[in-house]
Amino acid sequence: MNDTRSTRTGGSKQQLPVRELQRLLLSVSQRGFHGTATLTVSLQDGHVQHVRVASEQMVRG
Repeated sequence: MNDTRSTRTGGSKQQLPVRELQRLLLSVSQRGFHGTATLTVSLQDGHVQHVRVASEQMVRG
């Protein structure tokens, strides 16, 4: 599973990384999840420009 998104919806952009981190942790911190989760925040002059969220699940066979 690879979920990547860049968001510009409502609210303060300073709070956007916090909200996305909470959402990411809720989706991956469940029993049986094996993989990686990444939150990338792009800044320019101290202001949040973009937030990228990605998770990759490893399937064991």
